[in-house]
Amino acid sequence: MRTTTYKCDRCGAEDKTNMIDLDRVGIYVGGVNFRTVLEQRKNNDWCKKCRKEMGLEEKDKIIDGERQPMNPTILEKIIKTLQGKG
Repeated sequence: MRTTTYKCDRCGAEDKTNMIDLDRVGIYVGGVNFRTVLEQRKNNDWCKKCRKEMGLEEKDKIIDGERQPMNPTILEKIIKTLQGKG
């Protein structure tokens, strides 16, 4: 019998049923040359608790019908964390 253990790359929480709700969080670089190409640079699996702490579980902010960009301070913190510097 095989057992799968799900583990958050940020806080280390583990579960055998994925009740910690892991999602892939990553840095992607895109370029446009007649089509969009996304190159994956770095990614981790983070639990819902960690995504919420980092501000990734917030609803999109809509002002005058347009989605607002993420706060640059939060984005920088996420990038540093993914790079292992945060």
